[in-house]
Amino acid sequence: MDYDQTNMPETYDRGRKPAEGMLEMWMERVATALAGHEISAIVDLGCGTGRFTQALARTFDASVIGIDPSEKMLAQAKAKPIAERVSFANGAGERMPCADASADLIFASMAFHHFSSPQRAAKECWRVLRKDGAVCIRNSTRERSSPYEAYFPNYRVTLDTLPAAREITDAFALNGFALRHHEAIPHLMAKDVTDLADKAAFRADTTLLRLSDDDFARGMANMRAAAQAPSGAAMIDIDLFVFAREG
Repeated sequence: MDYDQTNMPETYDRGRKPAEGMLEMWMERVATALAGHEISAIVDLGCGTGRFTQALARTFDASVIGIDPSEKMLAQAKAKPIAERVSFANGAGERMPCADASADLIFASMAFHHFSSPQRAAKECWRVLRKDGAVCIRNSTRERSSPYEAYFPNYRVTLDTLPAAREITDAFALNGFALRHHEAIPHLMAKDVTDLADKAAFRADTTLLRLSDDDFARGMANMRAAAQAPSGAAMIDIDLFVFAREG
């Protein structure tokens, strides 16, 4: 999807705002999964509006370059206060504007399913990483369910655009990487249905964008109706992979 042909960059931060404590939880889980790796230079691949970019710099006390193919997304990232050791650049997984062996970690959140060629992206990661470098992939996978399924007609069909976990592991295993860690991490999407509906209303999710306007409208009506009754937290499992560069 070409985000520059949508208004998603302008609404992304509001529609995808992490619940309280979620960003910190993810940084803790990523740091734990990468224990033992020396990290001083990071590529935040598919950085979007920079949700994780500065958090990565703080967590690892490292320099970080956020890379994204969308100029609109990058404009949103650059409009925020930027730490001295954080920068942004236009690029894609298949062609990063980075020198050979220039990074210790490549982090990609919700970006894998946007690669035009996962195989080429994996090869490019191998080129950019230093010896003993690592790739950390945080991504929804086809095997997981979403709270949106209960409300939006035909929502499950949109999940076919997400990768299966095996597709992610194969892309890197066939291109010079070894899988070192994989887990599904429970993620709090929203505190209740009202909160979930408020976020969904921005349609800042590619799965929601792929719904027809009628299905989206019906789903929003279903959520608003459900919000009239007490509800619990909306949770989703998100996969976290760590691959180590070999050779």
